[in-house]
Amino acid sequence: MLDVMNRLAHGYVASPVLLACEVHGLFAALEADDGRSQHELAVALRANPGHLQVALRTLETLGWVRRDGDRFGLGQGSADRRRLPRDLGALYAADRPALAGPDAAELRPWLARALRDWDVATASTAQLLDGALLMPLLLELQACDDQLALIDRLDPESRADLIALLTARGWLERADAPAWTSAGAALLDRIYGCATVASYRPMLNQMDALIFGDCDAVFQRRADGSEGHVDRILNVLGSGFQHKRYFDEACSAIREAFAYEPLDAQPRYIMDIGCGDGALLKAAYETVLAGTSRGQALDRFPLTLIAVDLNAQALAETARTLDGLPHILVAGDIDEPAEILHKLREQGVEDPDAILHVRSFLDHDRPFRGPDREVQPVGASRAVSVAADGGLIPPDDAMQSLAELFERWAAVIGRHGLVALEVHALDPDVAGRFSAEAESIHFDAYHGF
Repeated sequence: MLDVMNRLAHGYVASPVLLACEVHGLFAALEADDGRSQHELAVALRANPGHLQVALRTLETLGWVRRDGDRFGLGQGSADRRRLPRDLGALYAADRPALAGPDAAELRPWLARALRDWDVATASTAQLLDGALLMPLLLELQACDDQLALIDRLDPESRADLIALLTARGWLERADAPAWTSAGAALLDRIYGCATVASYRPMLNQMDALIFGDCDAVFQRRADGSEGHVDRILNVLGSGFQHKRYFDEACSAIREAFAYEPLDAQPRYIMDIGCGDGALLKAAYETVLAGTSRGQALDRFPLTLIAVDLNAQALAETARTLDGLPHILVAGDIDEPAEILHKLREQGVEDPDAILHVRSFLDHDRPFRGPDREVQPVGASRAVSVAADGGLIPPDDAMQSLAELFERWAAVIGRHGLVALEVHALDPDVAGRFSAEAESIHFDAYHGF
């Protein structure tokens, strides 16, 4: 089932990239016999160099672009570039329920295209376009208590087409009285793992501007201070669902920090920066409570959870997750650990050495802070880091910045240390060969953007 979810997520992220690159002439520019460098493409297409590099890396992984040294040419996968639906953006502009809303009939032309395998030449392109349509629909169905009843409420034509499509994909059976197949039921049960990807719909809807226009406008906050490029609440909830299996691994390491005597020498606090919805902190507390001797002595040796995040919505969600558990909420920036400790002292945390630090999937996604010292070369890297203005951050600068970040944290982390979960970019050829097993195609793309 992971392979199906990955294909849908790859398609959801990649489809607007493919269309933007076709409309703005990237594939036409690559038809030259000797190819083009990233710099030449950025100049010719007036593209933002950093976001263009993310797009090229994504296209290379998908096989739509081939790379030879520092030059790019057309790949075999690009055969369908002229068959891409020019109105594909409509699937990303819709900020409303597609099935339960008043305009459900608008789905019918899209369902018909999908039933024709999108009128493209290759199955791989059809699978990508499936992601743009089907991933949001499956998420909407999963959120409904009675999915089949929701389908039954559609107008007859849309209902028939949706049933036909889900049946063709192997997820439904029996058109007269449809029922989920085992594969369909398993997919619905796990599809919320794609909610994080879906949360970036507002950003993906502005792919033209992101790569070829005013990318800064894409990330402008709304009047109330909330983010405009991502549905942060959906992102936080989806991340908590998606990360559970990794949290289990982290909790094994956390358990070791509470496995020795005396109990008063163990951590008195667990602090998670970039706490999201607080799921890791809750899992850590439950691990201590149920799996250690400390958990039976919390009345004498209490344990307090410290949730740190820059986002007010994330802290509000964390407060709900940790309701009933001893916790502290702090607004803080991963780049300023000393400032976080200062805020903790104001809330009564006088002994930072008593903190066990944890965090998950944050270091790669922090705002870039340029190196304070001379940059040390690290050699070739295929990872892509993008500046706030859409420029390309040199890999050596990105690595130096990371090293300096860890130095700042090393100065404040006490004897209990840090348990960190992180993601790592794969080379495009590896990500392409293992596209069914790995999340890298969509994850590296939307995080790069």
